[in-house]
Amino acid sequence: MTRPGRPVRSLFAVVAGYLVFGLSAVILFQVAGVDPHAQSTAGFKIFSILWGIAFALGAGFFAAKLAPRRPLVHAAIVAALVGVAATVSLVGMTGTKWTQIAAIVFTTPSVILGGWLGSGKAD
Repeated sequence: MTRPGRPVRSLFAVVAGYLVFGLSAVILFQVAGVDPHAQSTAGFKIFSILWGIAFALGAGFFAAKLAPRRPLVHAAIVAALVGVAATVSLVGMTGTKWTQIAAIVFTTPSVILGGWLGSGKAD
């Protein structure tokens, strides 16, 4: 039997984790004044991929820490949301695809790693 409040806390953990990643991307591209679907310099691409990895780790870690139980499952759901959003954008958008490919290849696995670190299983 599920204790009252667990589903809400689970939903909150997933949403909060996704927002850590999603808002960091919005902030980066807004502050830099770069369109994520336009060509950019190699330096900005490298920086934004490292930025995405760092915040993806944080997203997974945060989701795992907030989860009432099964922290890796919550991080995996956040990773799936990141991967699905990147795939939908990859298929549906015009312009360059580097941000979507980087999200699929680098940030999605980083969310899982962050969840593993946040779950205490890394000890």
